[in-house]
Amino acid sequence: MSSRKSLPSTPEATSLNRSQITFSPCVHMTKVLSSHARDTVLRSYGLAIRVSLLASPGSATPERFVSKDGSSLPHSRLIKLRAKILKCKECSSSLSPSFMCLQCSYVGCWKKGHAHAHAKHDGHVFGIDAARGHILCFRCGDYVGDPSLEEIRIKIIRSMKCK
Repeated sequence: MSSRKSLPSTPEATSLNRSQITFSPCVHMTKVLSSHARDTVLRSYGLAIRVSLLASPGSATPERFVSKDGSSLPHSRLIKLRAKILKCKECSSSLSPSFMCLQCSYVGCWKKGHAHAHAKHDGHVFGIDAARGHILCFRCGDYVGDPSLEEIRIKIIRSMKCK
């Protein structure tokens, strides 16, 4: 699969509203969410969604981001920080779709197969599409989800729109 250049299709291309999209869980997702790792996975997913959506191109992010401690950053600085964080760890590409590993801090690109190679080498199963926040199961080769993950994603999207 590492030579595969096209991503699995997502419902983004349909007329569905983004907040209405839910991917079905796969056996791997069901297994991990039924394990003792559930809370860690949900917490990691929430953090990754924030990174994915914060200052993403086309987002409704305000001109300045104000954090909980009152400090602020201009939107342009957030875009630069996001691009720096989401570069492939192997080739530093930020042009190819990148995936954040759900099990560790690795970020890899899709085009050159670095995300998939990491998953295969380290035995990690899930990558979060940095552009959309959707979860890709590397073993199934498809986007997957779960109502608990969708609830986290929708809650974060709504909180970002309200600021």
